[in-house]
Amino acid sequence: MPSATSQTPIEVAIAVIVQDDCTLIARRRANVIFGGLWEFPGGKVCDGESLPDALRREIAEELGVVINIVSPMTPIETRHDNRCVRLCPFLCSLRSGTPRALAADEIRWMGIDALDAHDFPPASGPIIEQLRDIHGRRKT
Repeated sequence: MPSATSQTPIEVAIAVIVQDDCTLIARRRANVIFGGLWEFPGGKVCDGESLPDALRREIAEELGVVINIVSPMTPIETRHDNRCVRLCPFLCSLRSGTPRALAADEIRWMGIDALDAHDFPPASGPIIEQLRDIHGRRKT
């Protein structure tokens, strides 16, 4: 029987940083899981850390910037290596700093419609769809 620990999802805080109808994406380093694919920046939540605190910490470490968390998006649960992973995306804006690729091979500001031209891990699909819905509501 699986232990309670193996059933506890790994929480990952994700920043969907939007500026001027573009969103920031990062290309994962080749030597990590899903290496070479594009992603929304973020990372694992540490024990005792809130999702917003984890997100602010991860974005400072990965991009060297401070963000504003605008609103939570719908979490996505996926499985990887027999573990449940819960991706917790947040719509964000930049508060200060210029993003730099400190933990990725490359970063890019992309128009929402251009995201399909980039390869993302499968679990990013629902995040992209949510972003499109939000973007569509802003235009109407």
